[in-house]
Formats: sequence, C-alpha cells, structure tokens
Amino acid sequence: MKIDPLITVVVTTARMGAGALACAADDRTPPRVVSSTQQGDQQITEEVKGTLLADEAASAVSTQDGVVTLKGVALTNDDLTRALFDARSVAGLVQVKNEMSLNG
Repeated sequence: MKIDPLITVVVTTARMGAGALACAADDRTPPRVVSSTQQGDQQITEEVKGTLLADEAASAVSTQDGVVTLKGVALTNDDLTRALFDARSVAGLVQVKNEMSLNG
C-alpha cells in the first residue's frame, strides 16, 4: 500500500500541533493583546515622529484613537506651523491637537 506523502505531513503536523498546544497551555504568561486601534495609534505615532525628525518643535508625540497630540516648544511661529502641517500629512489620523508653546 502506497501512502501519500501529503497525508504523512498532515498527520505529523497535527501530532506536533497538539503537543505545542499542550506546552502553550502550561505557559503561565498571558499573551499580550493589542487591539487594532492600539496598533493603528502606534503606527500613526511612529509615522508622525518620522515626519517630524527635522522639526525640533515637537518633542513629544502621542496618539489616542487616531487623535495625535504634539507637545514641545517652537522657537518661531513658522516652526510651530511646519510641525502641525507635517503631522497632518500622515494618513490615517483623525485630528492633530496642538499642545506646543511658542518661545520666541
């Protein structure tokens, strides 16, 4: 009787999978759950930070539910405006909150 190699692979994988599940059940560390909103917020924050590398005005960037908050001190009104403009260029955000101050 000839055994199909695919069946052998499926059966072997199923047996290994059951063992892996048993090992995972013994792990006492709960998995970290990150919601799609948190992932989106993290991605938006990273993209905004990337666009603001040249803008020294925004020293802190955070995102909550797609709303980006910029904090920091701008030396000129142009610096502040540029930071806001650059942050708004990132796709996926809902709003940009300006909590930067002007020191000039």
